[in-house]
Amino acid sequence: MAQSGVVAWSQTASSNSTADSNVNWAEGQAPSSVNDSARATITDYRLNRVTIEVDTPAPAIVRLADLWYPDWVASVDGQRAPILKADYLLRAVAVPAGKHRVEFRFESKAVRTGLTLSIVGLAIAAGLLVAGGFLGRRRGATPEPEAA
Repeated sequence: MAQSGVVAWSQTASSNSTADSNVNWAEGQAPSSVNDSARATITDYRLNRVTIEVDTPAPAIVRLADLWYPDWVASVDGQRAPILKADYLLRAVAVPAGKHRVEFRFESKAVRTGLTLSIVGLAIAAGLLVAGGFLGRRRGATPEPEAA
């Protein structure tokens, strides 16, 4: 297989099993015995949430080719799981052997705080408008003194 400086994407796990002898593969298995039967399927991909169904015969790391950012949180089967940095800038999470549901969610404290402050500001502005309208009607409703 002729290759340039970039690894061919068609290369399978079994032909790549000796690519990095420093990697400690899951339970001592070469990637060919783990990756050839492991499956990960993205079932839902939205702006603030990604859901992945995983089926793996051994413990594995699921890497998502999306940028890592500290406000992302992950869960495996509904249980909070730490997000790992993969390849210096991508998101990943460790999963045990078996079938699992992995979910990445964006939960930014800054966004929640901004939304809360915006709603409070809107409520105050609406309250001032209502109070101003009420006071304006009251002033207009007072009878003028009669001229004698």
